[in-house]
Amino acid sequence: MKKLVYLAVILSAAFLTSCSVQEKNLQYVPKASNTINTVRFDELNLDRNDYTILKDVTAEATFVYQESEDEISIREQNNEFSVLYRCFIEASQKNKKDAEKKWLLYGFDGIAYFGYLSNDYGTMSLCMDPEWYARHFAFYRLINQCKAVGGDALIEPIVSTNVMQQGKTLVFTTTASAKVVKINTNK
Repeated sequence: MKKLVYLAVILSAAFLTSCSVQEKNLQYVPKASNTINTVRFDELNLDRNDYTILKDVTAEATFVYQESEDEISIREQNNEFSVLYRCFIEASQKNKKDAEKKWLLYGFDGIAYFGYLSNDYGTMSLCMDPEWYARHFAFYRLINQCKAVGGDALIEPIVSTNVMQQGKTLVFTTTASAKVVKINTNK
């Protein structure tokens, strides 16, 4: 009987331990990026016969920003990617009036698709700026469209970001457009 009770206690402890162990979340935010050269017409330094304008392309990205006292959420409108920041106050400063809040990445979901134009290349570090996410997601989509039609570069890119406020929620929409250029190499 003692063996049976002992076995039951061991199995119960193992079961409770397995229930309390949580799967460790990824600490690295998966990112995909691409970069494309952009030029102005006056920088081409090519004769008109040296290149072909394949088509105009446009891409858009929208991010929703929500903030509470201790949490900031930034998410792509189609839930392709989201980040969550939480506010932490050091234990030694919790009772002080002027305690400094520190915002730390608390969680994320999806893959961060960052695109960069050659004149807009920057850091791939995550930040708390929803406009930054909207721009780089739009650039990523624009570059993919260029690649899909066989383009070598984009000329005269136009980028605009609009912000709408819906109560305490901010919605950032970036639209990027450009002409896709193919360099003629059959001379």
